[in-house]
Amino acid sequence: MLGLGDKIREDLRMIECGNLACACIEELKVVENIRRTGLTSAQAAARLEEYGPNQLSEKRKVTLLEKIWHQVNNVLVAILVFVAAISLVRAITDDPVTNGIQVGIIAGVIM
Repeated sequence: MLGLGDKIREDLRMIECGNLACACIEELKVVENIRRTGLTSAQAAARLEEYGPNQLSEKRKVTLLEKIWHQVNNVLVAILVFVAAISLVRAITDDPVTNGIQVGIIAGVIM
């Protein structure tokens, strides 16, 4: 593990290089003139086989159901759904106009 003095020296060395790519060059075990000459075909093929292609992995897509779940997954929405269900039952059994309007309003708030 690098001490603070070693870390500062490393940072200064990288600044003297002109960019932060110097640390990567040392990590990749290449010679300093690689910037000018590039990799040989054999080196490129070997790295391609060892590390794979230089591409980003695909991010997992979120399904529509998961998006909806993340939006409504809280206590307040659960309470509103419960109240809407009770109002719906009351609209069917008691006063369809008033309780139907309540169900509509609650559903509008949830959406």
